[in-house]
Amino acid sequence: MKKALLTIIAFLLVCFPTISASAQSGSKASVVQKDTGTIFEIEISTPGKPSVTWKNWLDKGMYFGEATIDGNKSMIIIRDGFSYSLSPDIKVARKSKIEFDEKKNPLASKYGVLADIPQIDPVSYLSTIRRLNAKLQGPTMLDGNRRADIYSLTITQKNKFPWNNFMFWIDKETLLPIKITYSEGSEKRTLTFKNIQKGVKINPSKFTVPDGYKEIFFEWD
Repeated sequence: MKKALLTIIAFLLVCFPTISASAQSGSKASVVQKDTGTIFEIEISTPGKPSVTWKNWLDKGMYFGEATIDGNKSMIIIRDGFSYSLSPDIKVARKSKIEFDEKKNPLASKYGVLADIPQIDPVSYLSTIRRLNAKLQGPTMLDGNRRADIYSLTITQKNKFPWNNFMFWIDKETLLPIKITYSEGSEKRTLTFKNIQKGVKINPSKFTVPDGYKEIFFEWD
């Protein structure tokens, strides 16, 4: 009986080597690191002006974005408390310190996450607008078959912040944003989210100023 049992164990170890590897490692379960990156696009539309599409990469608090504006390619990197505005044509990276001073500009630090593209995280966007007390207006249908919830948000200190009268469309199944509309002065602006990919692997070099660029420190007034 003992001999037969040993024969069965030997057979299992040969046919299923992962069992053997697990046994040799003391039966410790390996921890699989999940990819945490998010890649997405945002199309900015303003009546009477050409639309602009930003391609965005987010991971571990770092941001990279690129767009073509008026025929010129623009790139932005944000990491470690600094932003880098890259000009590929002249190989210059303008570095500036990011400061959200609650006393100097409390509304910008509070509401910038709604429409300032480098601050937008589509994965946590729904929780963000709920935290800011956006009001659920009800369900709707987009493109005939896409169910969404509409939220609204009005900033009462309208004279101290340029953006107001926000409307948000959130996909009911994925809980990801579909589009945002808001006013900036007399203009109405629409941000449309496209091709959102979450849980992806992003090479850390994406968030690094490329070789050959000259860094110039730029301090905002």
